[in-house]
Parts: sequence; structure tokens; C-alpha cells
Amino acid sequence: MARTLLQALLTRLPHPVQRNLRLLRQIIQLRPESTYMRVAYSTPRQVVLISTRHDGAENIWPVDAHTHLSFEPKLYGIAANRTGYGAELVRRSGVFIVNFVPATWEKAILLCGNVSGRTVDKFAAAGLRKEDGESVDAPRLADSLGALECRVQQTLDLGDHTFFIGEVTHQVLRTNAPRLHHLDVRLEAMATAWEDHSGSPPPTGRG
Repeated sequence: MARTLLQALLTRLPHPVQRNLRLLRQIIQLRPESTYMRVAYSTPRQVVLISTRHDGAENIWPVDAHTHLSFEPKLYGIAANRTGYGAELVRRSGVFIVNFVPATWEKAILLCGNVSGRTVDKFAAAGLRKEDGESVDAPRLADSLGALECRVQQTLDLGDHTFFIGEVTHQVLRTNAPRLHHLDVRLEAMATAWEDHSGSPPPTGRG
């Protein structure tokens, strides 16, 4: 009875909310019970796509750990899996681009986080149009809401992640739209109901 009621409620929610709940359920399935993660992700984190290039090799992957650091100079920071392909290319190239994307790109975002750029051309697989950056040698999403082109100024290895601090060398703002956010809470009944309703498999979160 309760599950049937929840399923009925889910179908009445706005589509962006439904998408975020599905992503929430997928993420919950992947992560072991952790008080630290539940506290750290108790507020929504905007998901962006990071792109980079080194010696002809390109990669793009989703990140929710990113932040503005300074207005003068303009500094922006991202955290990447320390052993991931994306972090490897950023270390070698010294550049990255933060691409701000709409929530309607959910499937493309999940694909970019579900396969490794070592073996898959994610731009082609996700159907993402790219263009060259204006100030750095890296691909930029041609249809993003906006982008920050960054040149690495400092690299910090912090546990299982590397934090790259980049100086913003060029910025683009095209338009605005609802964004996809990562939120980790235990809405088990609603999440289970959504899974039954959507039938979508969880991502593996590869870099």
C-alpha cells in the first residue's frame, strides 16, 4: 500500500525532480553506509563535466567536488580521483575546463561517469559536441550552459583524491537552466519505489 502510494506520488513530481531522485537512488546503491558521506552530502552538490586533453588524448567526466576559490586572481578548484584517467591527463597537460551543464543531460552525465576514458571516446558515446577552448589546449562542450577554462596553478594530493587549483583564463556564459545535483540521503522507501518505477541500472562511477 505504502509503495503504491509512493509510486503514484512520484509520477506527479516535476520531471527534473524525478531525474534527481533516480540519480540519488543509483548513488545510494553504490556507496556503503557511511556517516561521513551522509553528513558531507547532506546538501546538494552541483554536477559539472570536466574536460581535458594531453598529447591528443581527451577525457570528460562528472565531478561534484568543485568550488570557486578567489576573485582576484580568478581561481577555481576541482577534486578528481587520484588514480583516475582524468587526473592523469590534468597532471600532464596542466589544464582543464569546467563545463556547466543542464539537468536534461542526465543520461550523458551518467555515461561519462560510468566508463573509462582510457578505452572509450566519451564525447562520441554520449553524443556531446565539442570545440576547442579559447585559452587552453582542451576540448570544451559546444552546447554547455557555460564554461571556465583553467590553467593549473597548484596540485594537492589529498588521500584518495587530487585537488587541482586552476587560474581561470577564459569564461563563457551562454544561458541558464536547472542543473543536476548530487544529494546523499536515506530515502529508502521512496528510492525503492522509484527504482521499481524506472527500472534504470546504477552507474559504476568510473573516472
